[in-house]
Amino acid sequence: MAKITNDKKGRLNKKEMEAKKLIAEIMFMDFEDQNVIAESVGVTPKTISSWKQEGMWEKKRSAKTISRDELVNKLLTNINVMLDQAVADGADSNFGALADQLIKMTNSIEKLDKKNNVIYNAETFQNFNRYLLQRMNDDKNLTLDTIKIINKLQNDYITLRMTAG
Repeated sequence: MAKITNDKKGRLNKKEMEAKKLIAEIMFMDFEDQNVIAESVGVTPKTISSWKQEGMWEKKRSAKTISRDELVNKLLTNINVMLDQAVADGADSNFGALADQLIKMTNSIEKLDKKNNVIYNAETFQNFNRYLLQRMNDDKNLTLDTIKIINKLQNDYITLRMTAG
């Protein structure tokens, strides 16, 4: 990990602060406790909270917390419950509305089953970021600035995918 130093007054320059922020974000994505992150990178928990909010870390992390398989299984369970309820209701059931809901859920499953989705991308990027941080110790050509650029591009891509659907 890159050495981060303070100026004569104990403040960090912008480059050093960005380095800490990047490391903190990667730790946050790995579900590290915010107090542990703050202590590890040498900032206050309040700073971590601020970075988390401005960088939308929670939203990014939530994209990786539930796997594609879990989402598909939940949808299939919901379909099963809906069908059981329709059978139990018998003639009182609105089969037109049920068919519409089933079609929507089936379409959702098809979209989730595609290999290239935002959840898969977020998981892959997170693993790659961990690899880069480890590799930085052995590869002098790999700098924190390079990792920051890569991380920003990854974040831009995930944000684009999340807003584009």
